Amino acid sequence: MSERTKPNSAEETTVLIVEDSPTQADQLRWLLEENGFVVIAARDGEEALELAKARMPSVIISGVMMSKMDGNQLCLAVKADPALKSIGVILVTTLSSPHDVFKGLEAGADNFLVKPYQEEQLLSGIRSLLANREGRDARQREVGIGIELAGKRHLINSGQQQILDLLISTYEQAVGLNQQLETRQRELAQSNKTLNALYGLAGGFNHCRSEAEVAAFAVKGALSIPSVRAAWLYLRDSGSYRLAGLAGLVELDEAAATPQKCTCQRMLDHGELTGTEHIQYCECLAETSASNPRGHVGIPLTVDGSGADFSI
Repeated sequence: MSERTKPNSAEETTVLIVEDSPTQADQLRWLLEENGFVVIAARDGEEALELAKARMPSVIISGVMMSKMDGNQLCLAVKADPALKSIGVILVTTLSSPHDVFKGLEAGADNFLVKPYQEEQLLSGIRSLLANREGRDARQREVGIGIELAGKRHLINSGQQQILDLLISTYEQAVGLNQQLETRQRELAQSNKTLNALYGLAGGFNHCRSEAEVAAFAVKGALSIPSVRAAWLYLRDSGSYRLAGLAGLVELDEAAATPQKCTCQRMLDHGELTGTEHIQYCECLAETSASNPRGHVGIPLTVDGSGADFSI
């Protein structure tokens, strides 16, 4: 068990975190203290229960799986103690089954937090508990509800406000997980489009019969990669560069590019461009219209033993 306080205001809020992983406990402590909470910590449910009796925190944040007295058992013990029952309890869980919700309800939990969670989700949950605390205390009439799920009956004996808080938090977690899933699906679709474009490029090169055809196919094919607006290929001949292929950016031509080399070309000359490089500001692009971007990605290539700069 460890304790550390941080001055905040005349009405400091004490949060008890129950976490058997020292690393995760330290991360959670840092987040809460940075937001003005006084933090105390315990390694398991038994230790947390004793600490709650001694310090009377406003909120307990507890994991579910622990070696000594798990999170549900801790919550049940807190809510069964008249001196502790007003403490808000947030259970951190994987929420892998609907039974997890009912176990939390049976134990009297006030809020759920699903791993992995965003920092703002945790802070919002704490604020909601603190804001609804007075209303919850004023409406402590318990209701006995029997619910059957997948052949198992759950008896819920919790205050109406407590049930409402927990169900709302569960709904918010479900919405958050759905948004994360949609984001992952969009990212996956983007990755699939990129892979398909790259496969198409690799296969198409086999049909090119000249340097000009290779250059033209490379820059045109690059436009099929998501988010790529333009592509160009410079080949190095006797220390100078010539524009071998261009697509999607008609303003970039040899007349605009020859007065000065781009950063990626200078890096290539000095052997510093050994992999894909994000060029924040390109002198060549700066010579084109103001509507065009000023940065690009430079990719070094070797063509017939000579260096080449492929950019998108």
